[in-house]
Amino acid sequence: MIRGIYAAASSMVSSYRRQHIVANNLANASTTGYKQDLPVPSDFPNLSVVGADGARKEFSSAWDAIGSIGAGIDLSEILVDVSQGDVIETGNALDLAITGPGYFSVQTLNGTLYTRDGTFFRDASGNLTRADGGLLLGDDGPIQVGEGDIVVDGDGAVSVDGQVSGRIRLVSFDPQERLIKVGNNYLTPEDPNAQVQPSDAAAISQGFLERSNVDLNRAMIEMMSALRSYEANQKMITIQDQTLGLTVNEVGKV
Repeated sequence: MIRGIYAAASSMVSSYRRQHIVANNLANASTTGYKQDLPVPSDFPNLSVVGADGARKEFSSAWDAIGSIGAGIDLSEILVDVSQGDVIETGNALDLAITGPGYFSVQTLNGTLYTRDGTFFRDASGNLTRADGGLLLGDDGPIQVGEGDIVVDGDGAVSVDGQVSGRIRLVSFDPQERLIKVGNNYLTPEDPNAQVQPSDAAAISQGFLERSNVDLNRAMIEMMSALRSYEANQKMITIQDQTLGLTVNEVGKV
């Protein structure tokens, strides 16, 4: 009986965590370049049930297997869905969207990080930066644009008043490489030794932004599913607690 309570409790914890993850996705549904998190559930190892002692008459051996019993579920990992979101036109010359596999490289206080958020600004020094001060990197370091009119070609070449000032550095990773979130809409490889390679298959669209890849319909269904699972396991704990109470208080009277 206690094992059943533990299994239901672990499922409640898993459902709560799943709700938290989906709620965060929904909260970032309008965040530019945001990549949704995907919870991956897994079962705890099943426990074997065997017949012993009083069951010897029914089984050829004192320890014949009867079957197995589940021990609940857990979230084994949380994956980042790096699929592309929809691209929308903004008309802002400093808004850049990547089409295809690739990431902007940004120099931050925590080293070089990567993002699909193409919302950039021109700082007082003429650098292209993000809102948090991170510098957009090109092949030869931070992109400097000065005071002129900016034109960005599909291959990342940046021109200011007709003069090329640099090329935006787009990078990609091996499809099997796991990326993790580090805040401010930045991603980085989970493996610090992961190989960064130029992204030749990606193109940049100036005056456009990539929207979040959160599927609102799927997220709402996932939220309701997690809630129903939480409530069902909560009821299971109540039922088992009541049964356990009857066992303790009534069996002894027989």
